[in-house]
Amino acid sequence: MLYSIILACTFDGGIGYNNRIPWDIKDELFLFRQITGNKDQFKQNVIIMGRKTWDSLPRKPLKDRINIIITSDKNFINEDNVLSFDNIVSAFEYCERTVNINKVFVIGGKSIYDLCLNNEKYSRNIENIYLSIIYRYYYCNLFVNLKYILTNFKCDHETIIFHPQFLHMRMTKN
Repeated sequence: MLYSIILACTFDGGIGYNNRIPWDIKDELFLFRQITGNKDQFKQNVIIMGRKTWDSLPRKPLKDRINIIITSDKNFINEDNVLSFDNIVSAFEYCERTVNINKVFVIGGKSIYDLCLNNEKYSRNIENIYLSIIYRYYYCNLFVNLKYILTNFKCDHETIIFHPQFLHMRMTKN
């Protein structure tokens, strides 16, 4: 099953500080909603995230998408448009066997990104990486391997968005 990763980071790969995104850039969040939001009335998009990412969301669930949380908590609440699995394999299997799924996006956090990028079993199924690089320096203590992404994926130049606060691009496998 093909899926996409969407992430925003600093020039050095910083994605968070103490399990929070250190920047608040409205246009970048709008872009996130545009990409992960659903445009097909008969199918739904899925966003997959770790529990810490879920906990950090100010409003949840993220509407108009199926929210899948990877957590070891067996008592995690499953409700409308919110599902939990104890591993990413089960989440991907659910997406494969569910007919009304349009697109699947991995939205973080660090451990989920690392698993998808650093494990050949998962990285070979990445269709796109939607990457926003934040121009300004922010202190971070959570990082992704940006060098790996820039080395193993190429920019689709037709998708580049230059914004005063960030650069956004869609990347595909080399």
